[in-house]
Amino acid sequence: MVTAVWGDWHIKMLLEMNLPTLLAPGNMPSLSRLVDTTYRIFTREEDRERLDTAPVIQELRKYIKVEVDLLTGVDLKNPIAAHHTAWTRGIDIARVTGSLILLLPPDVAWSSSSFKTVGEKLAEGYRAIFMTYMRAEDRTFENNILAMRTPGEHSLEISGNDLVTLCVRSFHPLMAAYLRDSDYFPIHPEMMFWPVEGEGMVLRVLAREMFLFDPSRFAVNEVALPTSKFAPGEACFISDSDELFAVSLAPLGTDINWHLMRHKADPIEIGGWWLAYDSPVNDFIVSHKVRWHFAPVTEEKWRAVETASDVFIRRVASTREANRIWLRARQLGCGIAAKLIALSIYGGQAPHVAKGRDGNIVLLPTDEAFAAAGTEREESLFDGASTKARMQLFRSHLEANYDPEAESDDPLAFRLQKRDAPALKSISGQVYPVTRTGDALYVGDAMVCGDPMRLGPHTIYVIDKLLD
Repeated sequence: MVTAVWGDWHIKMLLEMNLPTLLAPGNMPSLSRLVDTTYRIFTREEDRERLDTAPVIQELRKYIKVEVDLLTGVDLKNPIAAHHTAWTRGIDIARVTGSLILLLPPDVAWSSSSFKTVGEKLAEGYRAIFMTYMRAEDRTFENNILAMRTPGEHSLEISGNDLVTLCVRSFHPLMAAYLRDSDYFPIHPEMMFWPVEGEGMVLRVLAREMFLFDPSRFAVNEVALPTSKFAPGEACFISDSDELFAVSLAPLGTDINWHLMRHKADPIEIGGWWLAYDSPVNDFIVSHKVRWHFAPVTEEKWRAVETASDVFIRRVASTREANRIWLRARQLGCGIAAKLIALSIYGGQAPHVAKGRDGNIVLLPTDEAFAAAGTEREESLFDGASTKARMQLFRSHLEANYDPEAESDDPLAFRLQKRDAPALKSISGQVYPVTRTGDALYVGDAMVCGDPMRLGPHTIYVIDKLLD
């Protein structure tokens, strides 16, 4: 476990809030019985002795190994860069020693069974664990939680329900802006939640870095998101506040520019943002319906809200994938196809085209293919009233539920090798034979132009004719 901390306020939060909640019986004492744990705290020279000799640190050392190291060679005026330096050092150490890494902010409070749950997930064989924090306004929450500490006691035990209640009473305005119906929805839509009246909220997370992971097994990209899918049983998302709940503190004005403009949650904008934080595991993350509750769960109420969240998330995901294909169509010079895709995105048809949660085989007609179909046909597809015709065109050029792991990055060639009568079945139900004449590959009577291209979960082929 790695934390970077310096300065009076953050050290106070670490020593008086974070570590006392970690010392609750269901946290470090429980985790230490299941796994061998080292807690490495990076700090500056002037804070090292204060941390190393703190009574709460001595208490923590009864359960796990604690090392206080110097954070050298970094500009502490840039706290984000300094934290990343500390985390990178911790990840390097974990990789060399064959350990897992867990990155801990200093200003977080934990529910009393959080790390018992973490230990159980590790015992079940998971090598990557996801979770996320609720954000509270720092001053109000700090006063309330520190008032709960018993003088002379090192540990602070708070149940998930009580910690959710405490956080809701100190709700940060930025957190409130992530409500699905917020009038000031943030421009950085990493999450979204729906209230469950009288009981809590359902949270959906669009992109999230790993909380705990094996750095020798999982690589991350430039925004710290995993670069490959997980195998079954490798990763989990702890999604119930009864199992794990954590509160992250932030000053009142944090990221205020994210939600100053009057702005509703827009699937098109959210889908575009999601592509900027792309990862093969994002659909795995968003599939989890996180339950943060301060009262007993009424299953019927929660399922109704979760269903509503499913509808919106499917719409956003479909729009994201349409955006992905639109960008590639432009890059490939399929200008007319790109314009039709853009029209379907802004016209709201894109979410109604794709089926299933897996990838698609996408057949992109060239501009010459549209020209061969005639000017009248092309103009009709751009008619604002021709939504059904556009949707039918798209469905004729997509095969859903394609799995590149099962069929390779060139599924048409794969089918020619493996099947007696290879074919492609479009979403609209049409079946096109896949054939080869000389070096040319055909889908129906359309010739494939060039090599296939892998695009996220999809494979793209450019073809010289329309298929409907």
